Amino acid sequence: MSNYIGRGIDQIDNVSTLDNLSFNGSDATFNLTQNSTAFTPVSADALQIQIDGIIQSGNYTVSGSTVTFDFTPSGSSVCNGIKHFGVGLLTTPTDGSVTQAKLGAEAVNESKMQISNAGTNGQYLQKQSGNTGGLTWADAGATADNYFASSGLSSKDLGTGLHIKTGDSGLGTAHTQCDDLVIESDGHTGMTITSPSANQCKINFADTDDNVGSISYNHNGDTMSFRADDTEMMTIHDQGVSIGCTNTSYSTLTQADDNGAIITDTNTSILATNQGVPLVLARTNGDNNNRDILNFNRNGSTCGQITGTNSSTTYATSSDYRLKENVNYDFDATTRLKQLKPARFNFIADETNTLVDGFLAHEVSSIVPEAITGEKDAVDENGDIKAQGIDQAKLVPLLTGALQEAITKIETLETKVTALENK
Repeated sequence: MSNYIGRGIDQIDNVSTLDNLSFNGSDATFNLTQNSTAFTPVSADALQIQIDGIIQSGNYTVSGSTVTFDFTPSGSSVCNGIKHFGVGLLTTPTDGSVTQAKLGAEAVNESKMQISNAGTNGQYLQKQSGNTGGLTWADAGATADNYFASSGLSSKDLGTGLHIKTGDSGLGTAHTQCDDLVIESDGHTGMTITSPSANQCKINFADTDDNVGSISYNHNGDTMSFRADDTEMMTIHDQGVSIGCTNTSYSTLTQADDNGAIITDTNTSILATNQGVPLVLARTNGDNNNRDILNFNRNGSTCGQITGTNSSTTYATSSDYRLKENVNYDFDATTRLKQLKPARFNFIADETNTLVDGFLAHEVSSIVPEAITGEKDAVDENGDIKAQGIDQAKLVPLLTGALQEAITKIETLETKVTALENK
């Protein structure tokens, strides 16, 4: 349109076409109709009136369903068309509770929202006491039932950062190093971080380095990891807890130069290191009494302990008379002792082939069975040797009995020799 003057056509869906006006050369005010029915526009700006091919702009006013021009159109002028551009698609709910008129310009304002006072910068909206649905502007320093407080506020009741509050916990002030984000309620309080099942949920810690530490949950493997100095230091997994390593089972942490610890309730726990002492147990009482350092428990009862003074260590197994029955002091120790086969040998793992004194476990098991653990020729599920063991301290009672029997015999012989010498 070469002679177009005025605003552009709005990209609005609800455009209405009104009836054209008829000019008589004497009137400047005209009734607006649509299909011969009175039509009330939203505002003068919502109308687009074209006269003699020119779109009018800023030269008319609207009052109700009438339009008044600042000039008197001549009787020969032609109204080429009137368009009404609404403020958006407006529909009426089936229950009739909201009408287009109610959604018109300024249909919702401060007074109709029941805001009881005029707000100032830095305040927040709070439920008005005693007025159902009413709102009031309140200072951030005042107690609030529910609110977000941002860094633009000069005063908050728990710190200087973002405060998310659903109830009063009773805390007066948050720790000054931990008040950038405060989540408060008067009951159980929590925060949820969620992600798809193949991804991680993560809390990251940074300074000039963007990843110096983190706490993350890996949904794909169902593990929770703790990182420090950009190194994974601890992982919680379905086997237990791994510290200082990424291994999750005992069998993968037994090789040369392995380091770390695995604590589990489903398998074997392990502490491994290639530096220093793997484990130190310290009893720090300021005396020289013999005190427990490590207790061994089976089925709720103590079956042994390691105790120590400032200068010695005792390895003890349960031996209280109240725990025993069928006590017998009369048995043949010498015969059983003579069945033992002390030997000298070296261990295959010892590359130096150093000879040591000892026993073969299976050769002792039938003589002093309580001294032996395991079964001869046993293997584990992988076919590896499941070695027998021996507690040589448990041979002491047999050795003592045999020695006492030998002493008795010696003393008898000495008595006989003395008698012969005196004849």
